[in-house]
Amino acid sequence: MSFDPSIGTEIKKTRPALIISNDISNRFSKRVQVIPATSKINKLYPSECYIKIKNKTVKLMADQIMTVFKERLSNKIGEITDKEIEELERVLALQLGMNKS
Repeated sequence: MSFDPSIGTEIKKTRPALIISNDISNRFSKRVQVIPATSKINKLYPSECYIKIKNKTVKLMADQIMTVFKERLSNKIGEITDKEIEELERVLALQLGMNKS
């Protein structure tokens, strides 16, 4: 999806993103919530996790959650595994301050 134009330290350019909004919202709303991915995987911050896209490891950046108009989306390139979902839920909870103590 295209993240341009961006401002400041927002994610830039066309890159993969994971849609995290719920199915009902995705069906009826003109917007979706996404987490952008990057191929720069050498360092993993607490609000990030690894996933595989087309057999390539990428990093999801939960600190860059965005709501975007669906017209920014291009094509579906895959789905994440149950294990990847669990890890994503963990970093999302951390990023959003929803950790269970």
